Amino acid sequence: MTGPSPEQNNRYRLLVRSIGRADAAVLGALRRVRPAPDIELANILYRAPAELVSGLDLDIGTRLRDILLQTGVDVELTPAGEPFEPGVGEYEVALVIRRFDRIMEIVEATSRIMGIPADAAMKILWATPAVLLGGVSLATVEALRARFAKLGVEVDASRTATARFDIAVEVSDESTRQLLQMQLRENNVTATRSGPNSYLATDIESRAATRIWEQLSRTSASSRVLNRDFERFDVRLDTAPTSADAAEWLVSVTGMPTAVAGTALGKTPFVLAESVPLETMVSLLEGAHARGGQASAVLLPLQSFSLRVKEGGDRKAALQWVELIAGPQDVERFVRGKPEMHGPFTKTQARWLQAELRRHEIASHLLER
Repeated sequence: MTGPSPEQNNRYRLLVRSIGRADAAVLGALRRVRPAPDIELANILYRAPAELVSGLDLDIGTRLRDILLQTGVDVELTPAGEPFEPGVGEYEVALVIRRFDRIMEIVEATSRIMGIPADAAMKILWATPAVLLGGVSLATVEALRARFAKLGVEVDASRTATARFDIAVEVSDESTRQLLQMQLRENNVTATRSGPNSYLATDIESRAATRIWEQLSRTSASSRVLNRDFERFDVRLDTAPTSADAAEWLVSVTGMPTAVAGTALGKTPFVLAESVPLETMVSLLEGAHARGGQASAVLLPLQSFSLRVKEGGDRKAALQWVELIAGPQDVERFVRGKPEMHGPFTKTQARWLQAELRRHEIASHLLER
């Protein structure tokens, strides 16, 4: 391995370490330092560490670094010949919202990071999973986690090359059913029936999942490919003994007071945990079973909700939020004082709408569709 050339000894590079606190608007500042297409600059920003520009003298490099640091980008001035490990755009990230009282801040952050209007950001956040970006580096994943944690948002990351997938399929005719079964056999995949015409194939490698989906997309089947790294579940405690052991376990997994846990065990079923990852879901099911109880899980990407709304509160003030989140038919039902908004809503939509209704003293509860 050769050392730096004499020319490199007194030359410097600007190295983007991470997106840091910056967002898509910083591309304009990067363009003044390195005239290049936005796609090239975006790759430098979201796949950092990456070299922005090299061959600078110390004075100019320092001034450019200081200007870029003010934009929030994590940038460093290093000797031009100093080795570094470039980032690789091998991750995809999705958001899981926990704090619905800060939802508009989350919308704004998403809008700025992606460089899209607020209404487009809301549609991304409503989805389950809420996939934010793909083809980003580990440094970007860590920067996004640090930024969104302050807003009560968890960031799930999936390494694309090693991700595993589930496929949910609804078939409507016998020929499509036979094609599905043939594709499953050819790709050495098994599926369970989740309903009369519903199938769920699990833990499939990427190429097999793509092949199956491509074949099904040419039919009348409704199919959805789910990245297991992004799957979230609601877990319901269906039955449980009112024992000290069960109460202690319930306190440990929910944080509720011991006295409340004892009462809750006598009032099953109830939701034990919301929007938890696969590993947590399995642990909760096993924990309930080990203590003589039974629990069940709902895969949220396959679930939709309606909302039952109680009387009272300031409906006039809440109407703007119903108009923003719900469809026109549910807006009409809300205006007419009907008790239910049918949706269908994703879990995020429903919880956001609940939070806004609660803010205007309107009680509601979710109904699984």
